[in-house]
Amino acid sequence: SAPQSGEENRQEEVLEESEEGKGNAIRIWSVVKVIGGAGYALCVVLIVAYIVSTNVRFEHRCRHSRVYLCATKNFKLPVYEMDGIATPFLLWATIYVPPGMTEEELRYAMIHEEGHFRHGDGFWVMIRYLIFAFFFFNPIIWLAHLYSGYDCELACDEFVTRNIDTKDYRNYGSCLLKVIKKSKKVSERVLLS
Repeated sequence: SAPQSGEENRQEEVLEESEEGKGNAIRIWSVVKVIGGAGYALCVVLIVAYIVSTNVRFEHRCRHSRVYLCATKNFKLPVYEMDGIATPFLLWATIYVPPGMTEEELRYAMIHEEGHFRHGDGFWVMIRYLIFAFFFFNPIIWLAHLYSGYDCELACDEFVTRNIDTKDYRNYGSCLLKVIKKSKKVSERVLLS
């Protein structure tokens, strides 16, 4: 073969260095992807573990500090009174209410919580939390998680208004405001939704 000029030798060296640099960049990028993937997986596991442990502790507390009141009219859901809560809620197929509710407030609360049961909101809450756990890094998911919860509440309020007389609408609205005032976790965004 013919002897190579200095220029050709330099081009080959640059080409070899370029190939070697690409290989290093690919290896570095592979390491970054593995570390990033492991970090993401760890975050998902931690979020799911937190959600599950918090809910298991809360459910345990509910089961051990409740007093039976009655059953609902339509779905025969048991209704329990429980200290330490500010607003009524549905946990699986059981309704919990704070102590001291009037008969009218209790009736509205039972209808509202039956709406959650009828709509399958317990299932949708789990789906919301799973989506949140996997896409926690996306601020749109945070907003969707928040506003889908508001939508559930509004749908149940509509369910109540369809199941009471129109003359009771004002009383139901007053009851909602009273429950919001009692709540220790009221914020402006709840009032505006």
